[in-house]
Amino acid sequence: MFFSLMSSRPVIKGTLNLTPEFLNALAKKGKNERGKYDVDVAMWYDDKRANDRAPHLSGPVSIPGEDNGEKSYGKCWLNVENGQPAAVPATATAAADDPAGGLF
Repeated sequence: MFFSLMSSRPVIKGTLNLTPEFLNALAKKGKNERGKYDVDVAMWYDDKRANDRAPHLSGPVSIPGEDNGEKSYGKCWLNVENGQPAAVPATATAAADDPAGGLF
């Protein structure tokens, strides 16, 4: 099997900038039924990127069910190669194209 060097990099890498007020509101909301904290993240493409190091996507981070509650901010970078998304490993592409998932 052949894997490119790009296949070991994540397709998307992101950062969430959470304020103390947001974390306090999240703690007040409490954990979900699995004992974890939920946040909603919405990202939009940044068509006005100033340079190659600027994030490709950005948007708000909010607490589910609290429309007017505390907000924070998130940003993501796409690992791109020549302006296109990073190469997908051949095995991942083959499995995605095979309705049987490679079982036959």
